[in-house]
Parts: sequence; C-alpha cells; structure tokens
Amino acid sequence: MKRFFGTAMAAVVLFSILCMQSNAEVVAEYGKGKREDINGVTVVHLAGSHREMGLQHGNLLKPEIHKLTNYFFEEKGSMFGASIGDIRAAAAVIEPFIPAKYIEEMKAVAEGAEIDYEKVLFSNIFLDVVSAHWVGVGPQCSNFAALPSITRNGDIVHGRNLDWSADATIASVNTLFVYRPDDGIAFVAPGWPSIVGILTGMNAEKLSMGEMTSMSSDASLKGMPIMIQLRLLVETSGSLDEAFAVLRDNPRTTGYNVIVADAKAADAMVVEQSAADIFRAGPKDGFVHRANHYLHPKLQQTQNRYMAMFYEGKKSDTYYRYQRIEQLVRERSGQIDAEAAMTIMSDQFDLSIGAVPDNLKNTVCKSNTLQSVVMLPGSGEIYVGFKDIPVCHDYVRVKVEF
Repeated sequence: MKRFFGTAMAAVVLFSILCMQSNAEVVAEYGKGKREDINGVTVVHLAGSHREMGLQHGNLLKPEIHKLTNYFFEEKGSMFGASIGDIRAAAAVIEPFIPAKYIEEMKAVAEGAEIDYEKVLFSNIFLDVVSAHWVGVGPQCSNFAALPSITRNGDIVHGRNLDWSADATIASVNTLFVYRPDDGIAFVAPGWPSIVGILTGMNAEKLSMGEMTSMSSDASLKGMPIMIQLRLLVETSGSLDEAFAVLRDNPRTTGYNVIVADAKAADAMVVEQSAADIFRAGPKDGFVHRANHYLHPKLQQTQNRYMAMFYEGKKSDTYYRYQRIEQLVRERSGQIDAEAAMTIMSDQFDLSIGAVPDNLKNTVCKSNTLQSVVMLPGSGEIYVGFKDIPVCHDYVRVKVEF
C-alpha cells in the first residue's frame, strides 16, 4: 500500500493518461455504416432508419456480438448475477414498454449478426432485472459535470466512470458508437455489441448524459428499460427540460441517478428516479456530481434495506467516491479541462484509509471500471478509456463531427 495525503494522489496519476487522436483506419463498411479503429478503440458509425442502423450494427460487429452473447448465454448462463431464466421471465413484462423503433432495430441487429432476437433483447434489459431483483451485484458508477464558471476554457466538462466488471472478455469488446438516425438527433455513445440502448452519451444538440444505478425498493419491471430510455433521451432532447420530460413522462423501472449537461445553456442537472418517483436538482458551486446513492430524503428511504444488506449503513464505496469527486473538483475549480477531468476519473486515493490501496474498492477509479469517459459537449470531443481494466488510463480523444 502506498500512503498519500490530501491531493498528493494527483502526483501518481499516469502522465501517459492521454493518447491523442490519430487518423482513423476504416476496417469495414456496410450500407451507410462503417467500422473504424482509432488508436485501438473500435468506433462504429451507424446511419439511416432504425432497421438500417440495426443491420449495420449486426454486420459490422458480428464476431463481437457472437463472442459477447455466447459468453453470457452459453458459458456463464447469467448476466451480472441475473439468471437467463429470470431475464427471460422479465422480458415478457418489460418488452411491451420498448418503443417499436427500437424493437425494429434490435431485430435487425439479430438479423445482421445471425443470432436469435431473444439474445439481443435480453442484452438490452438485463440491467433493470439486476437492479429490480437485487441479485447481489452492488452498483458502482460515478459522474460529475463542471459548468463554465469553474472550467479552464469556459466549456462544460463531464466525467463519467462505468464500474461494472473486471472481466476482460467484456472489456475486449468495448465500442464507441456514432449514431446518425433519420428521425432523431445524432449522438455518440460508448457501449457494447448487441446493445442498442445506452448509459452514456453526447449529442449534436450539445447535451451529455451519464447514468448510475441507485438501488431502490421502489422497483418494477413494468416500465421502459433504462438503457432504452436513455437512448430516447439523447436521441430526442435538445435541452435539460426535454431530457427531464423523457425521464418523467415514460414509465420507469427501478432506481437510477442521471446527470445531464447542456453546453448551450451552460447548465446541468441531476435526476434521481425510481419506479414511482422522480426528482430534479441543479448545480451547486458550479458543478453536479453523483455516485450510487440518493440525496433526496424520500428516495433515501427506499435504499435503507439495500444499504443494510450490502454495506454497514453509509460506510460504503458510493459515499467515498462521491466525497472524493467533490474534493477533487473543488480543488481544481477554475482549472478544470479535459485533462483535469481524466485525472479526477483516474484517481485511486481511498478516503477511508487515507492511502492508495492495493484493492481499488472505495476509489473513483475502481478495480472494475469498465469504461471511463470525459465528454466536452460544446465541442463534440469525447475521451475514452477502454483498455486494460481498470480502464482509467490511455484515454483516446475522438472528435465527433455531427
């Protein structure tokens, strides 16, 4: 164990944190879509109708789709703790809440990849099943969005870590998608083959979005799957109000926190939601941030059982990550840019012990950080850490021309 105090941790963050964008190498094309390699990052461009985009997705990522679905459905027989039987039973309840255009797209993915539609459907709803059933996999994700008042260049800077699994098989198929739908707003989103929904995204209307599971006893499967709901948000929203309406007005499943930033309005919001309730809050001191717990008193009551089951009250990693991000953002107020955000999301200092631990459990960058992203929605730049779990290093810059 290495012991550091305060923000001395910044000194141990890798200075090879950023790989600048090189020329993209086109690997394959299908219809209006294409697959590129940018410094080892797979970037897949999809365009057209939802059926067209699904066929492009399925054909351009066919080997990876088979690799990922075979891993979950044949080798493991479960997805993040939820059995395939549980997901199949849930699908009968949740599928009617998926908009028809995304059903069409998922069926086209299956057709293009030559796999069963059921596997694609399950891949897009498993998170709601995991969350609703409390299968024992603790939620672990973090987000912050800094407004122009505290950033170096007057940009909104949005950092996001997705902490799901230290599984190299899943990390090996991390993919950056660029969508240009005929009937919606163009956007970029990190994701995985076979999944048409999203958990992180940035669109041509200069909005960025990141999600965090927030386990709640107020849960239902009679709602729109969260990955589909967030795809709808990014694909149709040009403002914070429009984004909030997507979350508020569609049936919800279980507990999530969502941060959305709007570079046009120089504003951001955090939304805390469960099946029955939803609350919105704005920035404080120039930023918003969240991890995997609620701050709204009513919603907090729905987490008491979960916190007692998985942690000892508030002695849990979500609170340490939340506190550490706030500390790092405040210390860099006025100087936050993409590189500073990558440093924050790469942080490995554990507040619970005042040191850099051997086991990255209570840290911003965790041992199971599967995707780490910094988004600049004003300029269309996205920096992705996809390689070698934990992935909070060697970020690749991709400038999206919407």
